[in-house]
Amino acid sequence: MKIKRFEMVKSLSNIELAKLLGKLEKRQLSTGEMLFEQGDAGDSMYMIESGRIELFSQTDGAMQSLAVLDPGDSLGEMALLTGEHRSATAIAASDALLYRIEQETFDTLIAEHASISAYFIRLLPQRLILTNDRLQTTKESKSQWITQRLERLPEPKLRFLLWCAVIPVVQQHLIDFVFEPSMSAELISAPELKEFLQLDMSSPQTVTWNDGLSGNPVGDG
Repeated sequence: MKIKRFEMVKSLSNIELAKLLGKLEKRQLSTGEMLFEQGDAGDSMYMIESGRIELFSQTDGAMQSLAVLDPGDSLGEMALLTGEHRSATAIAASDALLYRIEQETFDTLIAEHASISAYFIRLLPQRLILTNDRLQTTKESKSQWITQRLERLPEPKLRFLLWCAVIPVVQQHLIDFVFEPSMSAELISAPELKEFLQLDMSSPQTVTWNDGLSGNPVGDG
């Protein structure tokens, strides 16, 4: 793919494109190789010459796919525009060749070419909407999965789980007081509840309710 085919620089003249090419650095990635990680400093953006790049959101060590970018797409520009760190992790979904644009070159392009500024004004809202839609879809799928798991629980275990949601952090003696001692131990150790409860063996059997979506305990104990 010739650089003229990138939407971002279509309005530049051949002379301007030649000057730009002299400032670009080519970057080759193998499948599975990381281009940048969420939280990294955003000091450059990339245009994809060939191959595909997948973007991921990272939360508590878990990675959620946000989008797959194809030849002709660009990525990394949001960090350059906002001055914030990388908002996603980028990994090569196939062998890929990219053009790297550093911050100084990027700032010059924005300042000297109104058409490039207009391109990013159009692009950023589209990126934000796409990302929000994907995250919302993922959250809804997770909520449906949780609902289905809860519907399969027998009444005593469901009642116990809902009680733990109201009182996020409780100790064994309180569980024994509310439920029969013989039942409370069985409830705490039930494998189907492990996705919603955390048992802290370092203290006198403290049970912590887990929200089931983020994997984080609810309540500060």
